[in-house]
Amino acid sequence: MNANTCFIVSGEGEPVVCLLGNSAAALMDVLTGDFKVLAMPPDDMIMEALMAAAKARGLETFSLVVHGADATLALQLAAAYPQVVQALVLLSPLALRADATAHDAALSEQLPNVKAQVLALFGTRDKAAPPSMGGHYKRALANCHLMYVYDAEDTASERLEAVSEVVLDFLKRRDAFLVNNKDGRHHA
Repeated sequence: MNANTCFIVSGEGEPVVCLLGNSAAALMDVLTGDFKVLAMPPDDMIMEALMAAAKARGLETFSLVVHGADATLALQLAAAYPQVVQALVLLSPLALRADATAHDAALSEQLPNVKAQVLALFGTRDKAAPPSMGGHYKRALANCHLMYVYDAEDTASERLEAVSEVVLDFLKRRDAFLVNNKDGRHHA
């Protein structure tokens, strides 16, 4: 992979690297209104290649949006480069599983190093990344915000109007995108 040519770039603003493939092209289009979106093919992506490509583009920091099994790469990248990866959006992530394996154990050891704000989105009807897995992400990641998309199987390809709104708001505001009891803005 040539680090100078693997990104497809559109939009202006803070950089957001997307490893989503064609199923989430509509989501990437929404992001280009507010961000510089750098789309990269997720196939056979490795951490060193992504970092080389980002460096070749002059990116000192960026947010990362991934889908499915690419959540493993995103979490490893955020753990290895906490000063570079500012935020993670995990759509129907498949990095952590209920039936933990040695692979999961190695990843679990790295998770305390993830300093980025994380948004994990699960579809309520998703069978590959069931919503019950959301709790694993919430417990494993100190800065994880968990959201469920009602009546969706895959958050990268279904209910994109709802997904886009949440992802865009999260990337703009990070952890301030939610109003909760801890931040004093909650009014009963």
